[in-house]
Amino acid sequence: MDASVINSRYFNRWLVVVGAILIQLALGAIYAWSVFTTLLTDPAGDYRFSASQAAWVFSAGLATFALVMILAGKWQAKIGPRPVAMAGGLVLGAGYLLGGLYGSTFWTQFFFVGIVAGAGIGLAYVVPIAVGIKWFPDRKGVITGLAVAGFGFGATLWVKLADSWLAAAEYSQPLGIARRAECFRNLRRNLFRACSAW
Repeated sequence: MDASVINSRYFNRWLVVVGAILIQLALGAIYAWSVFTTLLTDPAGDYRFSASQAAWVFSAGLATFALVMILAGKWQAKIGPRPVAMAGGLVLGAGYLLGGLYGSTFWTQFFFVGIVAGAGIGLAYVVPIAVGIKWFPDRKGVITGLAVAGFGFGATLWVKLADSWLAAAEYSQPLGIARRAECFRNLRRNLFRACSAW
C-alpha cells in the first residue's frame, strides 16, 4: 500500500475499520435464522417445515459461506475489495428477499437463503478482514479481532431486529413484503457507504 495514501491527512485509516465493522454487522444476519425457525416450524403456520429442514437451510448457508469465501479471497485480490463487497451485499440481500417472497417450500428456502444468501456472506466476509490487514500491517491481530467481533455482534443485532419485524408485521401480507424490501434497501445503502472508503 502506498505510504502517501496511508499517511494522507485527508484520510483516517480508522474509517476503514468502521466500514469493516459495518459490513460484518450486516453479514451477521445468517445467525438470525433461529428467529425464523420458530415461524417456519409452526405446525399451524404457513410453512410447516420440520426442525430438520429448518436446520438444513442454516447448514447450507454456513457451508456455502465457507466455500465461497475461498473464491472471494482470490477474487478480491484480483479485482479489488469494493466490487466483491458490493456483490456480496447484493447477493445476500437478494437471497433473503427472494426467500421471503418465494420461499414457501423447503427447497426454495434452501436455495435462496441457504445457497444464494450464504454465497453473499461468503463474498463479503473476506473483504473487511483483507482490507483491514492491508491498512493496518502493524495491528493485524486487533483489526482481525474487530472485524470478526462485528460479525458476532451482528448476530445479536439481527436477532433483535428480526424479532421486532416479525412481531410488527404479518409477513404473508403485502405490507410485510414492502417492509422487508425496505430493510434490504437500507442494508444495501449502508454497504455502499461503507465500501466507498475503499
